[in-house]
Amino acid sequence: MKSSYLALASIVLWSVLLLSLSLLIFHNPTSRTVTLAYVQASIRFLQKLPLYESSGIHGFLYFPHFAIFFTPFALLPPIPREILWRIFSLVIFVGALRKLTSSFFPLHQDKVFFYFSLLIMFSALASIRNGQTNLALSGSLVLSFLACGEKNWLKAAFFSS
Repeated sequence: MKSSYLALASIVLWSVLLLSLSLLIFHNPTSRTVTLAYVQASIRFLQKLPLYESSGIHGFLYFPHFAIFFTPFALLPPIPREILWRIFSLVIFVGALRKLTSSFFPLHQDKVFFYFSLLIMFSALASIRNGQTNLALSGSLVLSFLACGEKNWLKAAFFSS
């Protein structure tokens, strides 16, 4: 396969995944999602209430600035919120994967991106299906790591916070 076909095939794979999940979410936006904890934390932040539950291990588990970050999504109706959050997370994750392959494998970046996509897609499926933050966090940390390698400290700090 030519390199450009592999790049296109990779994008098609990720797009099919996203489209399939979007259809599932559109059908039932509250099924198997953890974003309701993020919504509650964002609303509690806007109301100047404590973000964290006093008992139990479930609920909002992230640093307070994530509640601020998630607020634009929290203000949306359920279906657009769930779909746009997953698009946002997936763009960060896939963008980081693409940047990683182009940084470490510049001569074969499309081929490596395609094979990495095949390997990683299934492990990312649960996170993207449930709307978990760890997908976006993984992408952000990879981008921060790559920015450190480029000695772009401001960019590294941005992606790591």
